[in-house]
Amino acid sequence: MSIRALRLLPLLLVFALFAASCGDDADSGSADDTSAPAPTTAAAEPPAEEPVEEPPTVGLALPTARNDGGFSQSYYDGLLAAEAAYGLTIAVQDNAGDPEQTVDALRNLAATNDLVIGVGAQFAEAGTIVAPEFPDVKFAIVNGQATDDPNLHIYIVRQGVPAYPAGVIAAGLTQTNKVGFIGGLEIPPTTQSADAFSGGATSVNPDIETVSTVVGDFEDVTGAKEAAAAQIAAGADVLFAFVNSGLEGVLQAVDESGEDVKIFSVIFPQCGRSTQLVGTATLSSLAQVDTMVSAFLSGSMPADLTLWGVEDPNIQSFVLCPDYASADLEAQVADLIAGINDGSIILPPGV
Repeated sequence: MSIRALRLLPLLLVFALFAASCGDDADSGSADDTSAPAPTTAAAEPPAEEPVEEPPTVGLALPTARNDGGFSQSYYDGLLAAEAAYGLTIAVQDNAGDPEQTVDALRNLAATNDLVIGVGAQFAEAGTIVAPEFPDVKFAIVNGQATDDPNLHIYIVRQGVPAYPAGVIAAGLTQTNKVGFIGGLEIPPTTQSADAFSGGATSVNPDIETVSTVVGDFEDVTGAKEAAAAQIAAGADVLFAFVNSGLEGVLQAVDESGEDVKIFSVIFPQCGRSTQLVGTATLSSLAQVDTMVSAFLSGSMPADLTLWGVEDPNIQSFVLCPDYASADLEAQVADLIAGINDGSIILPPGV
C-alpha cells in the first residue's frame, strides 16, 4: 500500500463511522415515533329533518245524499267549514241510511280517520257495534245510543223543540182548525217534531186537529206531494214539512191545490221558494260540527250525553220568513223560546 493510501485510511474510517451513526439514528426515530397523526376533518352530518305533522283526519257518515238540500247537506257544509278552519283531512260516506250500510260506513271511515262522526238516529246502533272494534278512534254519533265505551260520544239534538213554536204560530194561521204534519222517516226526531207541532197548536186551541203522515223517505218528492195533497183535501190549511228534498213535493201540492195553505220547513230557511212558507225550525249543523271537532282536537270530548234544544240559537231555533216577521209574531216567537228554556212552557212528553 502506498504512503498516500495510508494517509487517507483514517479519514475513510471516520466517514464510515459517521455514516453508520446517521443510519442508526434514522432507524431509531422511525421505530420509536409516537407522535399523533395529522388531524383529519370529518364530513359534516346533515341537520336532522323535522318530523312532518300529519293533519287530523275526520270522517263523516250521512244517511242521505250530501246535497239533499236539508239534514245531511247541513252537516256536510259543517264539515267543509271545519276542514277550512282546522286544516283537516276529511272523508265522507253518504247515502248510508240502511242498517247494514250504517255499520259498513262507520267501519270504513274508522279504518283511516282519527274521528268519525255519524249523523242521525240511523247510526245509533251502528255506533255501539263499531266503536268497540276501533278503541283508538273517537266516535261522535248525533242522536246516538250511549254505552260504556270510552271512545263513543253521544250528542242528542232535541229536534222536536223548535216545532213547538211553529205549532203555536200555526194555530193563529189556520182557518179550518186542521193542520198537517208530513214526516220523512219514522225516527225519534220525526215523531218528536210531530208531537211538538201538534202540542204547540193545541196549547192555543184544543180543538185543532193534526193530521200526520210519514212517507218513509226524507227525499221522496212524490210521496211528500201525495201526502200533502191528501191532507189539503181533508181540510188542512197549514202544513209542517219535516222532509229534505221532499219539500219540493209539498210546494207542488200546495201550488196545484189553489188553496191558501201555509207551510213550515226545517233545517235551512228556504223562504224564497214560495210566499206560502211561513218559517223554519232551523238546525245549524255548522255549529254542531265545529263543537265536536274542536272538542276532539282539544282532547275534551264529553263523557256524558250532550243535549241541544233551543238554548243556543246558533245551533237550533225557530225563525220566521221575512213576509211573516211582524213585530208581534217576532215577539211571540222570542217569548216562546224563552219560556221553553226557562221551563215555564212544558213541552209534550218525549220532546
